[in-house]
Amino acid sequence: MTIPLEALLALKVFRIGLAAENVVSRSSVLSMLNRAIDYLSTLSDDESVLRLAFYHAARSEVLRQSGEDPIPDRQAAQQLSNKIQSGFYGWFLNVENATESLTGERASGSTSPYAAGGGSNPDPNNPYASHSGRVKRAITKLGLTNELTQEQYNFLDNTTLLVMFRKHGIAYEP
Repeated sequence: MTIPLEALLALKVFRIGLAAENVVSRSSVLSMLNRAIDYLSTLSDDESVLRLAFYHAARSEVLRQSGEDPIPDRQAAQQLSNKIQSGFYGWFLNVENATESLTGERASGSTSPYAAGGGSNPDPNNPYASHSGRVKRAITKLGLTNELTQEQYNFLDNTTLLVMFRKHGIAYEP
């Protein structure tokens, strides 16, 4: 089985927020999200508008994790989602509600932003593949455990923002 793209993107937003818990990672992630938002704001096709909503939601999640104001980005994500009649923002809210109690947890015994949820070895080439335990619990809370394909799990666990940027045609130099 497979879940809707909008649900998968909402889970990826949660994943990005978790990866940005570390202050060093947060500034890099925010820089990348700002670049994506600037680039996609110039495009108007439905696919680009959905991507723009995704990046606004991701920035709102990173800001929320750091105690900053996520509301302007949430509003932008909602307006963009409504503009193209996408269910993305609804899924985003469902993930927010399902994961609220999960965001303050540290991965079991881990203080590294690279460690997987189960405390496995860090992957310095993929800091966004961390916290898989919390993402799996979020999937369970949403009742999607048996709905995700291996490819979708791989997207959640292994696809970095840089990979997404390449696919979306967004130029970024760290």
